[in-house]
This record gives sequence, C-alpha cells and structure tokens, in this order.
Amino acid sequence: MDPYPDNPRENYDHVGTMVCFHRNYNLGDNHDIDVGDFDTWDEVEEHLYADCGAEIVLPLYLYDHSGITMNTTGFSCSWDSGKVGFIYASKENIEKMMLLDPENMTPEQTEHIREILKDEVEGYDDYLKGDVYYWILKDKDGERIDSCYGYYGYPSGIKDILAEHQLDPDDY
Repeated sequence: MDPYPDNPRENYDHVGTMVCFHRNYNLGDNHDIDVGDFDTWDEVEEHLYADCGAEIVLPLYLYDHSGITMNTTGFSCSWDSGKVGFIYASKENIEKMMLLDPENMTPEQTEHIREILKDEVEGYDDYLKGDVYYWILKDKDGERIDSCYGYYGYPSGIKDILAEHQLDPDDY
C-alpha cells in the first residue's frame, strides 16, 4: 500500500464537488456552506441547486467503524453510518470539464455524468480506506531503479500495476 497517497480531492480536476459535514473528519472538497444554516438535508440539497449551480446531485454516506468508507447508496448499519453530504456536478463544471451544454443534455449524457460522480466517490473511498498502491523496481543489488505511486482501488490498483508491466496476476 502507498504510505503517502495523494488525496484525490486535492490534486486532481473533477466534474463533481463534494460538500461534506462531519464533526470528526474534514471530508470532501473545501467549501463555505455552513450546515447549521439548514434544518434538513433537503434544504442543503435545494441550496446546491438554487445557489451553487448544481445540475446533478447525489447523496454521500459515511460508514465509520474501525476505519471509514463512503458511497452514494448508503450502508445497512444505521448505528455507524449516515448521510454526510452531497457530491454535485455544477452547470459550470459540466460545460468546462465535459464540454456539454447542461441545458440540452440527453438522458444518456446525464447518466454518464452520474456515473462519473460515482467513480469520483469510489476513488475518494479508496483513498479513505487506504486502498492505494505503488511499485518499486530494484536492481539485483537492491538499488531503486524506478517507482510509481497512486494506483487506486483493490484489486483494480494491483491489476493495473501488473498489466502495465505485462505480468501475469496468477504469478503473484
């Protein structure tokens, strides 16, 4: 596992903006929304549409038990999990990142953006869980020749490393 993985919300461009609220963790993207200004999650979501230019909004749920994990569908344990915020694609980001007119998107394009938002959450979840991998190539004397970090996801990160170097996963 990568000992110092990059936070994917800080170092990469995204279609989505993660707006999270948690008393113990600083999650998602930086924002200036105060959850105390709202009485319900529905009001927060309405604010995203009305005041933040959201075109597509998905809920974010956190499970906190011996580590944390996040998704857009929720968890079965109501004691250790709950809604923590939203990820949304703004009209501005859809135009800028997807080169689409948000006012004239097809249902297929809208669904594609939803899938991108889910993928962004999945990548962030890999980071939160520590599922980020790397490889180091050493010579016969143990000296480092090369390395690469930042393969997110298990087992996909491991498979990506092996495929990149044309190695058979059954050998490892």
